[in-house]
Amino acid sequence: NLVRYRMLDASCLITLVKKLNFDLQWPLQRILPLMTRNTADVLRFDNKGTIAVGKDADLLLLDAETLDINYVFAMGSMLKGPGYIKKGMFEE
Repeated sequence: NLVRYRMLDASCLITLVKKLNFDLQWPLQRILPLMTRNTADVLRFDNKGTIAVGKDADLLLLDAETLDINYVFAMGSMLKGPGYIKKGMFEE
């Protein structure tokens, strides 16, 4: 019987990346494709998942020591940086 149905918060993904890297000692080269290229391939998002000419230019820049997210770029525009978060179209 289905007991509960919920959607994961996106912050769960960075928590998983940190756990795999720091606790299980997986290298980032093994972890990141699970969240990027493999996911884009399964969902058939041709313009996502890799960094290449003609792709959407969605990037996260992580702190090298903590893997905290410092910057977020989507479709080539900065959405988050130190002291800055771009507001949505319905926000003031």
